[in-house]
Amino acid sequence: MKQKYSPNGFDGKEICAISRYAGISNKVTSFGIYEYKPSKDDDATAMLIAQIIWYFIEGVNCRVRDDDFTEKSKYQKFTVLIEDQELIFYKSNQTGRWWIEIPFLPKVNNKLKQHTLLPCMHEDYIDASNGIIPERWYKAYKKNSV
Repeated sequence: MKQKYSPNGFDGKEICAISRYAGISNKVTSFGIYEYKPSKDDDATAMLIAQIIWYFIEGVNCRVRDDDFTEKSKYQKFTVLIEDQELIFYKSNQTGRWWIEIPFLPKVNNKLKQHTLLPCMHEDYIDASNGIIPERWYKAYKKNSV
């Protein structure tokens, strides 16, 4: 069978992995596959779509609700001072995942209405502890202060 090229550059393995990650995310509430025409597409396309859906459902089954920061026993909070910035990190006691807080800037007209948590890595916390502002925090802060 001749390989069909994908207009988006993803092969079957990559799109299934992305589908699974989408399913794992606690923020994803819907999922769709569009522009499939059974009368025009071949069986390989139908099988790939079935696999994509299966991987999304697998991801949903692997979801862990570890981003609830209302109960202090479920997370650890770390504060790091760098220059004039206070960086606040959170670590889930359940999974070990990390987040960094993006501060709410009330005098700036942006879409944020409260502090926002951005997923990060333990290395970002280590960098901050060594006086290096994590790039992901800086980019998000800069984007929200425009």
